[in-house]
Amino acid sequence: MKRYANGALNMTGFFITGSIDPYTSNTLAEDAQGDAVHAGSGEDYVWGGLGDDRISGDAGADRLFGLGGNDIVEGGDQDDELYGDSNPTPAYLNVGRDYEANLVLTGAHPYHIIDPAVNGNDFLDGGLGDDYIEGNGKSDVLYGGAGNDQMWGDDQANDLPGQYHGNDYLDGEDGIDQLVGGGGTDTPVRRRGQ
Repeated sequence: MKRYANGALNMTGFFITGSIDPYTSNTLAEDAQGDAVHAGSGEDYVWGGLGDDRISGDAGADRLFGLGGNDIVEGGDQDDELYGDSNPTPAYLNVGRDYEANLVLTGAHPYHIIDPAVNGNDFLDGGLGDDYIEGNGKSDVLYGGAGNDQMWGDDQANDLPGQYHGNDYLDGEDGIDQLVGGGGTDTPVRRRGQ
């Protein structure tokens, strides 16, 4: 695990908690086993690994990546980006004390590379805030929560091979949301304000 902050992190077994001081950020990367990650407050970047993970971002604008396996990813408060099965490969990560972060990744989408071999049936919950949520392959359940959310059942760029498209359930909940299922037989649920 690498830490890019001056806050405190505690690690016990496979459960990680993180708390940070204002103007800092944390980066947590996990392995191929199933992990439980509670990132805590602040702006966090969490990669779950190839196992069945449970990732919670709590307060702060977070970027949470479930990667392979059948994951549960919860954004919490503020504006978050949640990815079920994307496979980011960072070239560098530079987090300063002024809330600025440079995250450079390669692939078809500015934030991730799609690797169909690590797709899982994921549960993603944006919580509060205006969230960006991608299921990416297989059959995913996406909840937007409060706020104006953008939700994609499969790859936004539609470059995911057809055999990996899933039958997704997208529920925007409150707010004015954009719901795109992608391939497969998807169920978009629209509620008030949508």
